Amino acid sequence: MILDKVAKIASKSVVRKDKVCCCRKRHKRHICESRAKGRTHEINQQIQNPNFACGICGEAADSDEDICLPVPLFI
Repeated sequence: MILDKVAKIASKSVVRKDKVCCCRKRHKRHICESRAKGRTHEINQQIQNPNFACGICGEAADSDEDICLPVPLFI
């Protein structure tokens, strides 16, 4: 069910076309950067209970600080 919501967010216009992180200073901690570096252990700790999805890549995360453009999954 959560994956369906993430896919829906990623497919809508909320997804940024320029794919640029809005907070470059914290980007090294974001899931997309961890995935690019192959740090799966870190990712697993950040996606235990997703509450947000990234408006750029659609990645789900527990905290809005772990993704580039957070969009709440639940309102």
